[in-house]
Amino acid sequence: MSTSRNPDELRYIWRAWRDITGKPLREKYIRFVELANKAAKLNGFEDAGEQWRSEYETDDFREQLEELWDKLRPLYEQLHAYVRSRLRAQYGEENVPQRGPIPAHLLGE
Repeated sequence: MSTSRNPDELRYIWRAWRDITGKPLREKYIRFVELANKAAKLNGFEDAGEQWRSEYETDDFREQLEELWDKLRPLYEQLHAYVRSRLRAQYGEENVPQRGPIPAHLLGE
């Protein structure tokens, strides 16, 4: 993937890698989430996410993250647009749509 610039080859490699690595771990990950949530409930939390967030020394952690995202979003959107335009120039409009997610297999390593 680090040297190819053929979008069809990159798509094939990306999908094959995801099938080989992702599918076998899916059930294990689902079980991990179930066990993490069960342990969190036994420790008095609603779920594992609440337990993880409790490690931060603030009661308004979510609000702080939302405020930070509001500040970073314009930069993120500009960066996303720049990457899309460069990928469209490299791979063409037929491989990089004008809207929606950027195809991950074209992002390289």
